[in-house]
Amino acid sequence: MDLKLWFRNTFYWIFSNRFFENEKIVNDAIQFAVEYPYPQSKAAFRNQVMAIAGFNCLEELPAITSETMIICGKEDLLFPPEESAKLLQTIPGASFSLIENAAHSIHMENPRAFTDCVLNFLNNC
Repeated sequence: MDLKLWFRNTFYWIFSNRFFENEKIVNDAIQFAVEYPYPQSKAAFRNQVMAIAGFNCLEELPAITSETMIICGKEDLLFPPEESAKLLQTIPGASFSLIENAAHSIHMENPRAFTDCVLNFLNNC
């Protein structure tokens, strides 16, 4: 598959519909991804996907004692907010932050909200 097309298709999973309203930003993001000087190999990507698919630590979550915050983009397709909120209930004292105007790639779509959220959490730990 053409690499530009592959990234565009992948972006549908990690960005909100709003991201695609600005064709220049989409094209710039695709170009950046295609020209990235340290690309992940196909085998490494496949291994990453397989590792994520096979990983399950749900039974261990109640044992977390560190300050914990779950951040989720409101439009995340890969890890929907409802599922992330369920995880929150299993981690004692964890907090949940839902970021508007973002999907899975929160730091790129809404960097200000993401940064503010993280800094606020760290300042209160």
